[in-house]
Amino acid sequence: MRAHTFNDQWHTIWPNTSPIAEDLRKQLKYWVRMHMLPDAKRYPDTDEELQMVISRHTRLLNALGSKDYLYIVTANWTDAAIVSSKHNPGFVHEGYSNELWLTLDEDVDVFRHLYIGQSAWPSEVFSDLLSQVADDKLAGVIIAPPNVSWLYLPYDGGVDIITPLESQHDKIVNDFSEWLAPEWSEPKLFRM
Repeated sequence: MRAHTFNDQWHTIWPNTSPIAEDLRKQLKYWVRMHMLPDAKRYPDTDEELQMVISRHTRLLNALGSKDYLYIVTANWTDAAIVSSKHNPGFVHEGYSNELWLTLDEDVDVFRHLYIGQSAWPSEVFSDLLSQVADDKLAGVIIAPPNVSWLYLPYDGGVDIITPLESQHDKIVNDFSEWLAPEWSEPKLFRM
């Protein structure tokens, strides 16, 4: 049921877009890249750095208006088009469940299985999820609100944020300018 609801929302808000996290910024107009550690450092080496990563993600998600619960899309890659598990074995957290949403044929004998789940915001599920992303144990993650009105695409080293409105995009850019990726130093580059 959750996959059906999310699918309907996705196609209403983001028509004609593929839900491949690393490709979404190429398909949509308003997006920005933020780094989670100073000097564009990619991986946290200490607990303090990991806490900085989680804290920055939390601040950004709060600024986007996260409340109640958020959708979480996780990915798992296999060489089979059909998977025996209806739940993503790559992300397991007590009290969290997900279900298969889509399977995408990426390449010869490579299939991306996308799983949709939801969790209360804020919660330990997100801390665990974002820690695993920061440590490069999870990839292809998408976080979205119930109405799927923005997309949060964390990766090891940072996050891409996609909004449908220029005003929402600009507010994030202005409020968190110190976290902008270095290649985003010129405002004219923020938009496609």
